[in-house]
Amino acid sequence: GTAFEVSNMFNSNISNSSGFSVAVNGFVLDTSGNMTIYNVRGESTTFVAFGVQSSNNTLVNNTIGISSSSTGFVMNNAVNTTVLNSTFTSSTSLSLNVFGTSHDNTLINTTYLSNGTFGISISGASLRNNFIESVINTNATWLNSGASVAPGNLSNTLFNATNGSIRILSNVQIPATASVNQTTL
Repeated sequence: GTAFEVSNMFNSNISNSSGFSVAVNGFVLDTSGNMTIYNVRGESTTFVAFGVQSSNNTLVNNTIGISSSSTGFVMNNAVNTTVLNSTFTSSTSLSLNVFGTSHDNTLINTTYLSNGTFGISISGASLRNNFIESVINTNATWLNSGASVAPGNLSNTLFNATNGSIRILSNVQIPATASVNQTTL
């Protein structure tokens, strides 16, 4: 279940809304396309805070996913989705989990906060997902990618930890089977 689910909706806008749940997902955009989602807050204490399982959508301005014990933002089979000016948080797990056949997504001026396993995890057959002007803040692994991940890019990305940070200004390809943390960066 989901507190706020948008399913089978096309060519519409959703704004200034929120989905909060203790026992289910916060906000999910499912099987919908050509949607603009702005100023929407997804929050869940036990499940995914904000999820996208759709194509050709735009998420703009503080589309926030906050999860206490699961993933802040999930892109599962998301295609051609643009995410702008957004923050995703998880207290104990992933800030962002990109998996399935998610491809050709662009995330611009986004922040990922995690005290859990990874800031960003990319797995499955995820292809060409690009991160521009991102901040990844975690005390664990900033980025983890699986074996079948086709190159995406990081550009102007800040890898932030409690004891320092590293900013990569140039356009860097995300390799398959990578684990990026303070030791490996």
